[in-house]
Amino acid sequence: MVMEVSDEESMDNLIQELMNALKAKLWYAGLLMTLMLPDVCAALEAEDGLSSRKRYKAWCERWLMKKYVTHLSADDLYYLRCGVAHQAKFDHDGIRYERIFFTLRPDGKFFHKNVLDGALNLDLVWFCKDVVESVQEWFAQKHNDPHVRAHLTNLVQFYPTGLEPYLKGVPAIG
Repeated sequence: MVMEVSDEESMDNLIQELMNALKAKLWYAGLLMTLMLPDVCAALEAEDGLSSRKRYKAWCERWLMKKYVTHLSADDLYYLRCGVAHQAKFDHDGIRYERIFFTLRPDGKFFHKNVLDGALNLDLVWFCKDVVESVQEWFAQKHNDPHVRAHLTNLVQFYPTGLEPYLKGVPAIG
């Protein structure tokens, strides 16, 4: 028997995993999840349940770019996602900056949205918070969309007592 998770819980679980990664100072894991969220949202609202470069960028344009209007474009964000997720690097030929890098508030100092010698600096926690807030805003408006509702059941979930009928009694994600 598969444990039912509500639609809201399934999105909340992804966001909570991201926040837990940041709290545990798993910076790269938190950033990867953050950069993945626009893909998740774009796929959820698509009829075929798939994301694409076009859909990722369109989601960012609609829901996130107002927070980064002069510093980051949807193209920059898409190519940052590609570089970080697929090559573990913070530069990519498609990004208009030489590099994008994240700071972690040394001694309580806050560095965010600074261009330094051709590189864009963002505060990691603030950036992640901005994306999460955009996802929450999107979900509040789109959770009743028929495509979103249909695809939510496919999101990664935690099954503390196993994933029946495949395996019982062993915690699993699937």
